[in-house]
Amino acid sequence: MSSTLPALLCVGLCLSQRISAQQQMYDTPTLSVHPGPEVISGEKVTFYCRLDTATSMFLLLKEGRSSHVQRGYGKVQAEFPLGPVTTAHRGTYRCFGSYNNHAWSFPSEPVKLLVTGDIENTSLAPEDPTFP
Repeated sequence: MSSTLPALLCVGLCLSQRISAQQQMYDTPTLSVHPGPEVISGEKVTFYCRLDTATSMFLLLKEGRSSHVQRGYGKVQAEFPLGPVTTAHRGTYRCFGSYNNHAWSFPSEPVKLLVTGDIENTSLAPEDPTFP
């Protein structure tokens, strides 16, 4: 009986540490875009994926039929420069952190990038001369 108690304590401690490690391992990264989510065609943007749990690789994914994946590296944050952007870049983006080749974080909350117009064509005057 005396050897059973230490064995049970060891099992409980090991399970506790494993559950704690799993809770830390699968954190959710934060995704942001600068200068902001609404830009004019021709501008440059940078996505920042941040995960407070130490990691080595990040992925930025554009959702949709032709999903585009970019890979970035950093211990806590990765930068994903994009641009000059066109309307083809608009869409919803998410990022993931990788702890190793087999363990990934949960996906970030989505960030929607809106790209409008041309940088040279930003006049406030109407283009149609017959417009009242």
